[in-house]
Amino acid sequence: MYPTLTLRLKPTPAIARWTTRAALFALSLTLVALIAHRFGTMPTLTAFNLIIVSILTAALTLLLAVVSSVIIWRQGRTGAGRAAFGFVVAGGLICWPVAFLPTFNSLPRLNDVTTDTASPPKFIELAKERRPGMNAVAYPVRFAALQAANYPDLKPMTIERPVDDAFEIVRDALSRQKLTIVSEKAPEGRTSKSGLIEAVDRTLIFGFYDDVAIRVDGDGTRSRIDLRSASRFGLHDLGRNAERTRRLMREIVARLEATVSTVAGERFQRGRLITKKALEAVQKSRAQRKSQDPSRSGAPREPGSRGQPPAR
Repeated sequence: MYPTLTLRLKPTPAIARWTTRAALFALSLTLVALIAHRFGTMPTLTAFNLIIVSILTAALTLLLAVVSSVIIWRQGRTGAGRAAFGFVVAGGLICWPVAFLPTFNSLPRLNDVTTDTASPPKFIELAKERRPGMNAVAYPVRFAALQAANYPDLKPMTIERPVDDAFEIVRDALSRQKLTIVSEKAPEGRTSKSGLIEAVDRTLIFGFYDDVAIRVDGDGTRSRIDLRSASRFGLHDLGRNAERTRRLMREIVARLEATVSTVAGERFQRGRLITKKALEAVQKSRAQRKSQDPSRSGAPREPGSRGQPPAR
């Protein structure tokens, strides 16, 4: 008979069990804040506070995971899996905001950008959505110098199009960029001086609300387009508003290149009319040609009106 060796492991320490619980609590809190804010009605400040609590809980979980790992190693106890689970979950939650630190340090501390820092487009309807605790509606004067130094490419757009044509192009660009148009004041005819569109955009993951205002000034031959993008929350937008403004400007340029304005004011896109006014003009022109040509209108022809074959 050979002697048998029995290896008895001590039970899992309580701190390891609390490590798993704390990790699950922090993860659940983060998911609830993200989902409820992005797809539900949770206020932004409430969701932001829940995220802060989850990050602090994740930091505590990391400490518990380290302590429980030392106890398990020295005393030969079970529960290494619990400590590893808490370490991985808490580490991932903490790395999420830490990943934005390089962007935070490299970009200016702005939450409102515009192509016209002297007289930016105003928020009228969207101003009613600003609540206490949100950023101010007025454009901060101190942002002008920061924007000029860091985003010198954000300049007004001047195009050789009538003001009403430019307004329709801007509206089309907003729709193509999936922005929700809240209010629009179209120019009155081709000689009106100004038009304004207000729209709302949301970030992809968290669903932060950002406000956009585009002003179109001009006359019957030339127009000027000014854009403004501002965050409702936060002192730093991580360059999100500047990137949105550039994206909208590129989309407006693409719409300009894809459309051709005629003398009569119609706009064509790839050979097709894209305005109701232009479509009505073409239909009227076709009807006039039909009435002038009896052979196309279906009217009976007079005897002998057939054309003779051409002479050789």
